[in-house]
Amino acid sequence: MLTMTIFGCSGEQSAPSPAPVQEKKVVPTPEKEQVKQEPGATDESKKAAPQQPPTPLPSRLDGFDSPSSVEYDPLLDRYLVANSGSHPWNQDGKGSISTIDRKTGKVNLKWIDGTQKHVTLNAPRDMAFNGQTLVVTDGAFIRFFDRKSGAHRGSFEVPGAHLLDGVAVALDETVYVTDSAWKPDWSPVPGSGVYMLNKGLAQPVLISEKLSHPGGLVIKDDILWTVSTKTSQLVALDRTGKIVETVQVDGFGLRGLAIDSDGDFLISSTRNGTLLKGTPKSGFSKHLQISGGSGGVGYDRKRNRIALPVVESGHVEFPTP
Repeated sequence: MLTMTIFGCSGEQSAPSPAPVQEKKVVPTPEKEQVKQEPGATDESKKAAPQQPPTPLPSRLDGFDSPSSVEYDPLLDRYLVANSGSHPWNQDGKGSISTIDRKTGKVNLKWIDGTQKHVTLNAPRDMAFNGQTLVVTDGAFIRFFDRKSGAHRGSFEVPGAHLLDGVAVALDETVYVTDSAWKPDWSPVPGSGVYMLNKGLAQPVLISEKLSHPGGLVIKDDILWTVSTKTSQLVALDRTGKIVETVQVDGFGLRGLAIDSDGDFLISSTRNGTLLKGTPKSGFSKHLQISGGSGGVGYDRKRNRIALPVVESGHVEFPTP
């Protein structure tokens, strides 16, 4: 296991600005497919069979093990569900990640199973994709799995981290995570922060109590946005670690954060099951109410579909606004 060295501080600390990355646009060249016609074949026989529509998902799926977050995979058209088990600080190797096939509705409860050989997973918290890699926060670790097969590809420990929570990946493949800085009895400790991991090197972006125990994390227009699991605020910071905006919203115990097709933020609460929608400019309002406290928000851009895990009752809801 590769272990990162993280430096801490009692005050605020910012990292140097990452070097700008030149994006190269790649335009794929379609290949012409040559089809050999069978003797006696007609144009009618060459027509593709009509595709069956996806099986409609129910409004609720049960049977998960304290689901902490949901992530939609647009490449494989499926939802992933992180099962943290009985406690986010578990060290028993019994964490798992489930899949929900969007086309068939089939659920694989233990697609990634921490009890299996060559897999280490205790209590997965949040997920994001980095190319063909699934990035998962798990206690004080960032873990990596193959996006298609689920094979474990390695782990990084963040020394001094209490409970890594949100994760987001920038266009230059820099991985960012939040440390919500809670003890196992849910008492707060100093160390609220955002860390970055890039090309095997890790360092704090910002360690500050102004972040107020950050949870969910997204990147929009090269700005990091995170919500407070302790208060009712949405905080924006640039990639050098400078806080550029703090927005107060209605609600408390905020946890999940996503951006929908309208460009609005979706913010979930672990306390009251409320999902807020809006922007700092337009304001936020209640968008949905579900049956319990929600973890990380899953969002399917293809269908404008929201997925919300309810930890206590072990189910995932697919509400219709």
